[in-house]
Order: sequence, then C-alpha cells, then structure tokens
Amino acid sequence: RLQSVIRRMIREDVDTDDKYGRDDEEGSILVLFGNFKTDTMTLSTALEELAVQLRKLPSKHSVLILPGPQDVAPNACWPLPAWNKYNTPSSLHQMRNVYFCSNPCRLQIADGRTVLLMRKDLIREAMQQQLVMSSSRNRTLSSRIFYHMLSQGHVMPSSTSTTIHPIYWNYDHAMRMVPLPDAVILGLDNDFAEEGQQYGRAGCRIVTSPSEEGKQWVEVTLGRHGQLDVDFSGDQLKNSDIQDEEVHGF
Repeated sequence: RLQSVIRRMIREDVDTDDKYGRDDEEGSILVLFGNFKTDTMTLSTALEELAVQLRKLPSKHSVLILPGPQDVAPNACWPLPAWNKYNTPSSLHQMRNVYFCSNPCRLQIADGRTVLLMRKDLIREAMQQQLVMSSSRNRTLSSRIFYHMLSQGHVMPSSTSTTIHPIYWNYDHAMRMVPLPDAVILGLDNDFAEEGQQYGRAGCRIVTSPSEEGKQWVEVTLGRHGQLDVDFSGDQLKNSDIQDEEVHGF
C-alpha cells in the first residue's frame, strides 16, 4: 500500500511540473501509523524496509511516523514516546524529511489550526471492558466512543482504559483534547473500524482510516477557509485547488 501512495505522490509532482513548468514548493505530509512489527518481522527489519521505500519520495514531502500499540510492550505507558536513534536504531534517522513522533501527537498548521494524530485500538479496548448496549439512536459503536472522547476532552475517556494501558501522568497533557483540535486523524484496529467512518462535534471532525481491503488509504485536505475534505478512495479531491496542507495516512 505504501508503494502505491508514493507512486501517486511522485506522479502528481511530475504532472505539476509539466503543467506549470516549475517545481511545486508545497509538499504533502505522509503520516504512517504503526503497527510496523509483525509476527514474522522485527521492528528493526520493518523500519529498514520502510526506509528503502521512503528514499523514493521527493525531499519536499514530510513523513511522520507514529508507533503502534503492538510496536511496544503490552503494558507500556501512554502516551507512547517517539523513537530515537538510541533505543530504535534505523537509517530513517538520517533522512531529513522523516520525523519520529509520539503517539498521540499534534500537528500545528501555519494558520493556527491543529490536527491530532493518534493510533490506538479504542474499539477493541471498549469491547473488552464495557457492556455494549443497543442504542435507540442507531449510533455505531465507534461514533459513541468518539462522542465520549470529545465530551471528556481526553483520548482515553473511560477510567477502565487505564487498566489496559496505564498513563504516564507527567505527560497526561499530551492525551488531553482541550481545546478541541480542528481535526483528528485516527488509526483504529481494522477489525472494528467502520469503513469511511467520520464523526464531527463542536467544530472537531474525526476521520479514521478505511478498513475495507480495496480502500488503501485516506487523503485529508485542509482548505484555507476552514474547509476539510476527505477522500477514502484515493481519487483526486474535488477541492484540491484550494488546499493549504495535506495529510496522507493509513
């Protein structure tokens, strides 16, 4: 999937150069959510294979890498710290356009807007700890969890969440959502994420990555006038001509 995203970004750069006869100085932001480690591949091996793919990406594009829940110990404290060259050696640290971020982290846009990036299995944790009751309003499970998350102003709104993943209280401010960000790009467990889930409340919009096999990635465009466009199919966005920043992610 990453190869197809990189090929498209390179192709769009070539089309821009052919159309305007100059390099487009505005780059995109490619957000990569874990888990990178698998049952058959160690974390160091996965990061080295990732480095091989990212070397093909033009340097004007930035890459943000967030660790996933399975990339760390099962009882790791949240928020998950960013990887560094001492505890996670990788040739990715030598690439100037690659940034290792904590999970969650905030992306500050030049016009003052904020995007929260997070990779967490919120649905699975809720299923393990809570009795899921049917709703008369026919809400999906994910929308109910998002509602409570925004209402509590915290990415772990339930007290039972801390029994699964303890919080490092000195850094609990990284888990808070006050004031609410303008957008939340959330990576969920694909087994529980509804395809194309979007939820908005109080000016904050939550977008999750698609879980359907044919949907490879999600493209989010933040417009200059507060507009936020989401594309789950990988097709060109209709309003891409007014974009300020792009956030690509899985």
